[in-house]
Amino acid sequence: MLIRNSISWFAFGKRVVICFKQRLSRHYGHYVGCQTQFGVFMQQNHGPKNFPLLLDKTRLINHGYGIIKQFSLLSSTELIQTLSARNVVQFWRKTGSKRQHNCLQLQSFSTSEKEKVTSTSHAELPNEHWVPYLVSRIHSLEESSRFHGYSTLRWGLSIIVAALAGVYFFRDQLRDNVADEVADVASRSMGDENVILKAHDMTKGVLKRLTSEADTSALASEFLKTVLQQNDVRNTAVSFATSIFDHPETQEKLQEVVKNTLHSILNNKETKDLLLEFIKNLIEDPQTKETCNLFLQSLTKDPDIQKMVSEFFKSVLASPTFQIEAITLGREVTNKVVHDKDIQKQTGDALWSAVKYGVTPHWFRGEI
Repeated sequence: MLIRNSISWFAFGKRVVICFKQRLSRHYGHYVGCQTQFGVFMQQNHGPKNFPLLLDKTRLINHGYGIIKQFSLLSSTELIQTLSARNVVQFWRKTGSKRQHNCLQLQSFSTSEKEKVTSTSHAELPNEHWVPYLVSRIHSLEESSRFHGYSTLRWGLSIIVAALAGVYFFRDQLRDNVADEVADVASRSMGDENVILKAHDMTKGVLKRLTSEADTSALASEFLKTVLQQNDVRNTAVSFATSIFDHPETQEKLQEVVKNTLHSILNNKETKDLLLEFIKNLIEDPQTKETCNLFLQSLTKDPDIQKMVSEFFKSVLASPTFQIEAITLGREVTNKVVHDKDIQKQTGDALWSAVKYGVTPHWFRGEI
């Protein structure tokens, strides 16, 4: 379809050019006839060597603008009279020797002078006299740009028109394809390690420069101060932090982080030694001891604390687990005491002393 549109546009352009040439040929045809009659007249009076007859349209238009200038100054009636070869001499005598002298003087000019006259006549031509010159220039340009008989000018214009038409009709597809290609190139560029490193370096440099400048630091601190002093910002920050800490997943993550941190700290020997040393120094500090004593005294004197402690011990003593553990512990202690040799010896000595003391009379013991 694109090729068909290009061919149709090319045929349309060709027809337009042909019609344009036919239209223009109607306007400058009578100038060619006038120049031909005048050329015959000049050839008969001055010879073929001095003023050659220019019959070719392109050469006649390019070299005869001085003569066209003289005829353009005539009226329509005088111009019709020049079409007859018989009236040429009478016409030039009638119109005056000045015009004839100007026309004949063109033959005696040198090549450079003719070019000057021609360029001057081009500048002085009316608008309608530019039409044959433009047509001749277009025709000469087209003929000079032919390649193997083909008009490169027409083909070039046709290709340009076809390309513009294709871009217009397929603009949506082109826009989508260009957007996809740009996005693909951007994604690949962002995924490149060199680009990432360059971006990191640039970011570090910018941040370092911003933090190193005193004015920037002062402005940033002032901005943060003004923002944090606003009540809306404070309320929003508090609500945001509360919602984050109340979230179950956040609590699980925090517990896991704290557990792992404490586990790693307590398993580290250096950290453990430092912690023990810190606790030891803290306990041995007199001010700490005094503070702890005051704190414990205040706790023991508090009725609520006393009641809570009594209830706690009561619940502990009344619990079945504690009773079972107490009985078991008592049995084990009694068994160990009974089977202990030292205790048995001491117990036997004590019993023998008691029996001997009870059986022996008091007068025998020397008591009164």
